[in-house]
Amino acid sequence: FASTHAQATLRSFLKSKLAKYGTARNEPSGDGSSNLSPYLHYGNISPVDIALQTKAVAGTGPVLAASKASFLEELIIRRELSMNFVWFNANYDLFEAALPNYAVQTLTQHAADKRPYTYTKDQLDQAQTHDPYWNAAQLDMIVTGKMQNYMRMYWGKKIIEWTATPQDAFSIAIALNDKYNLDGDDPNSITGVAWVFGKHDQGWKERPVFGKVRYMNSDGLDRKFDMAAYVGNVRKLCAAAGRSAALPYLEMASTKKTKSPAICKRKRV
Repeated sequence: FASTHAQATLRSFLKSKLAKYGTARNEPSGDGSSNLSPYLHYGNISPVDIALQTKAVAGTGPVLAASKASFLEELIIRRELSMNFVWFNANYDLFEAALPNYAVQTLTQHAADKRPYTYTKDQLDQAQTHDPYWNAAQLDMIVTGKMQNYMRMYWGKKIIEWTATPQDAFSIAIALNDKYNLDGDDPNSITGVAWVFGKHDQGWKERPVFGKVRYMNSDGLDRKFDMAAYVGNVRKLCAAAGRSAALPYLEMASTKKTKSPAICKRKRV
């Protein structure tokens, strides 16, 4: 039954999404990803089958070619890197063992830096932060069992910024990812969390809290994407799922200077 759904999902992706995958997969308000990750995780479909069917899609032109190449890179190269990472590292879910030396050193050196906000694991779990974009990503994951590709990166970066120590941040990110994502304990998903902390990445300009680890902020989301549409989509999901208590944490005004009363109560340090 699951394999039948996996094949149907693949056919739908190849027919309706592949041609625009290269540009659409990162748009939070859309559904440009393949949605195949859970099926791959549970063995309902073979990556070889996916790759062969993808390569067999008819059509020419640079846009389709680029989209095919981008998808196959994620399916084969990035996925195999993830498998390699967890296979040869028994402590892949521990901060010091999972990350490259530069990331461990720079995050540790900045562990005592002042955070703009700090949240407990429970507050993060319940999507009770000042940031509606982050809350939307967390709630999207809770309700649907998945999180949009680009928002996974932003979600993890903010856990670093809002948690007391980088070690706690890594532990919380792994725990929430495993708890809610359908592909949560998959090597690819775990490596995605590690990437947030500097795995398979390079050093960047040093800054507070992050050190030389890549930084992301909400202004970048605003420049690239229709974030109002994304938050609106998650509001509808929450309403349909009976999570009306979460709606105040999706108020768009809280990205700027105005905070909702509930959010104002969060401790600022």
